[in-house]
Amino acid sequence: MSRIGRKPVPVPNGVTVTVNGPAITVKGPKGELSRKLHPDMQVKVGQVAAEIRALRKPEPYKGKGVKYQGEQIRRKAGKAGGK
Repeated sequence: MSRIGRKPVPVPNGVTVTVNGPAITVKGPKGELSRKLHPDMQVKVGQVAAEIRALRKPEPYKGKGVKYQGEQIRRKAGKAGGK
């Protein structure tokens, strides 16, 4: 689900998400990320996407970072853009 919790976030090709109880593992071409949560917590697969995005949010000047599929980043002008 998205950060709002209403739309699912598709997992790109080449990326696998595994949920085994409180352990979550995401494997992709650039590496592996795993988290172990408290046993009382319930996790939906969309929450993993939100946590990965939180590590590198899209920045408005160059548009770099982790984005959801189809997400449009509102770009800002740099220092010279105000002239």
